[in-house]
Amino acid sequence: MIARSEPLRVGVTALNYTDNDVEESMMNSFNPARPLPEVDLIFSGSTGGVFPRTAAIPIKDARETLIEWIGTWRSYLYPVAPLRFVLV
Repeated sequence: MIARSEPLRVGVTALNYTDNDVEESMMNSFNPARPLPEVDLIFSGSTGGVFPRTAAIPIKDARETLIEWIGTWRSYLYPVAPLRFVLV
Protein backbone atom coordinates (compact mmCIF):
# COMPACT_ATOMS: atom_id res chain seq x y z
CA MET A 1 0.00 0.00 0.00
CA ILE A 2 1.29 3.46 -0.91
CA ALA A 3 0.88 6.20 1.69
CA ARG A 4 -0.69 9.38 0.35
CA SER A 5 0.13 12.83 1.67
CA GLU A 6 -3.29 14.16 0.65
CA PRO A 7 -6.72 12.55 0.34
CA LEU A 8 -7.77 10.99 -2.95
CA ARG A 9 -10.50 13.09 -4.58
CA VAL A 10 -12.97 11.07 -6.61
CA GLY A 11 -15.97 13.45 -6.84
CA VAL A 12 -18.49 11.15 -5.18
CA THR A 13 -20.05 10.85 -1.75
CA ALA A 14 -22.78 8.78 -0.11
CA LEU A 15 -25.69 9.83 2.09
CA ASN A 16 -27.33 7.92 4.92
CA TYR A 17 -30.54 8.76 6.75
CA THR A 18 -31.59 7.08 9.98
CA ASP A 19 -35.03 7.61 11.52
CA ASN A 20 -36.10 5.65 14.58
CA ASP A 21 -39.78 6.60 14.19
CA VAL A 22 -40.54 4.72 10.95
CA GLU A 23 -40.46 1.08 9.83
CA GLU A 24 -37.74 1.54 7.20
CA SER A 25 -35.46 3.39 9.56
CA MET A 26 -32.22 3.43 7.56
CA MET A 27 -31.80 4.58 3.98
CA ASN A 28 -28.75 5.18 1.77
CA SER A 29 -28.40 7.24 -1.36
CA PHE A 30 -28.73 5.26 -4.60
CA ASN A 31 -26.96 5.67 -7.93
CA PRO A 32 -28.66 3.87 -10.84
CA ALA A 33 -25.84 4.80 -13.25
CA ARG A 34 -23.48 2.09 -14.42
CA PRO A 35 -20.61 1.39 -14.22
CA LEU A 36 -20.36 2.07 -10.52
CA PRO A 37 -17.37 4.06 -9.22
CA GLU A 38 -14.45 1.87 -8.17
CA VAL A 39 -14.29 3.36 -4.69
CA ASP A 40 -15.17 2.23 -1.16
CA LEU A 41 -16.64 5.05 0.92
CA ILE A 42 -16.24 4.71 4.69
CA PHE A 43 -19.55 4.51 6.57
CA SER A 44 -18.13 3.98 10.04
CA GLY A 45 -14.49 4.41 10.91
CA SER A 46 -14.92 2.66 14.24
CA THR A 47 -16.42 -0.52 12.72
CA GLY A 48 -14.73 -0.40 9.33
CA GLY A 49 -18.11 -0.43 7.59
CA VAL A 50 -18.33 0.87 4.03
CA PHE A 51 -21.26 2.04 1.92
CA PRO A 52 -22.37 -0.24 -0.90
CA ARG A 53 -20.98 1.06 -4.20
CA THR A 54 -24.54 1.74 -5.39
CA ALA A 55 -24.72 4.48 -2.72
CA ALA A 56 -21.92 6.55 -4.33
CA ILE A 57 -23.46 9.63 -5.95
CA PRO A 58 -21.89 12.76 -7.47
CA ILE A 59 -21.20 15.47 -4.89
CA LYS A 60 -23.37 17.93 -6.86
CA ASP A 61 -26.37 15.59 -6.50
CA ALA A 62 -25.70 15.12 -2.80
CA ARG A 63 -25.57 18.89 -2.27
CA GLU A 64 -28.90 19.40 -4.07
CA THR A 65 -30.46 16.58 -2.03
CA LEU A 66 -29.27 18.03 1.28
CA ILE A 67 -30.54 21.51 0.39
CA GLU A 68 -33.96 20.03 -0.44
CA TRP A 69 -33.99 17.96 2.77
CA ILE A 70 -33.08 20.98 4.91
CA GLY A 71 -35.89 22.92 3.24
CA THR A 72 -38.45 20.25 4.13
CA TRP A 73 -37.31 20.23 7.76
CA ARG A 74 -37.45 24.01 7.96
CA SER A 75 -41.05 23.99 6.78
CA TYR A 76 -41.82 21.23 9.31
CA LEU A 77 -40.14 23.02 12.22
CA TYR A 78 -41.21 26.54 11.21
CA PRO A 79 -44.61 26.29 9.47
CA VAL A 80 -44.87 30.07 9.69
CA ALA A 81 -41.84 32.12 8.72
CA PRO A 82 -40.02 33.29 11.86
CA LEU A 83 -40.41 36.93 12.76
CA ARG A 84 -37.71 39.20 11.49
CA PHE A 85 -36.76 42.34 13.30
CA VAL A 86 -35.30 45.34 11.58
CA LEU A 87 -33.28 47.78 13.61
CA VAL A 88 -33.75 51.38 12.50
